[in-house]
Formats: sequence, structure tokens, C-alpha cells
Amino acid sequence: MLALQEDEGLWLDAYKKGVLLAGPTTVLFVVRIVENLWHQEKQARNVQKVIDRGENSTINSWVCERSRSCRKPNQRCRLKLQGSFQEADVRRRT
Repeated sequence: MLALQEDEGLWLDAYKKGVLLAGPTTVLFVVRIVENLWHQEKQARNVQKVIDRGENSTINSWVCERSRSCRKPNQRCRLKLQGSFQEADVRRRT
């Protein structure tokens, strides 16, 4: 962080360009934050894949066709499936 002491405008220039200046005490925290963001993004993609596969499954179609509560089978079953995944995700986080 000696560079910041020598050039007071360095931090502001970096900020304007979207660059984060990290010293030895903060670099590990920054790496962990980035790792967590990548992990969450990967999980979101995987959940969407499961939802997509569930919507296209034979079992999903069979259940929706025979369910009296589904007036619009694909839409209502999708919402129920998404709700189940969101509930499971909330439980997993706590």
C-alpha cells in the first residue's frame, strides 16, 4: 500500500476504472468473496437445469394431467416445483 501513500489519486483512479486495490490484509477476503459468488452462480445454473428437466419429464406431465388442482398444468406445476427448490435452498442455508 506504499503506492497509495506516494500517489493520493491512485485509489480514485482505480475506483473509476472498476479496479479494487487490495493489500495483503484484504486480498484473502476478496478471493473468498469471489469464490462465494462463483459458487452461488453455479448453484443457480444447476437449479435451473433441474427445473428444466423436471418440466420436460414424463412423470411431471403425468402428475399435472391427473391433478385436479392444476388448471394450467405446466404453469402451476412449474411454480410448485420452483417453490420446492426455493424452500429446499432456504433450508440448506440455515
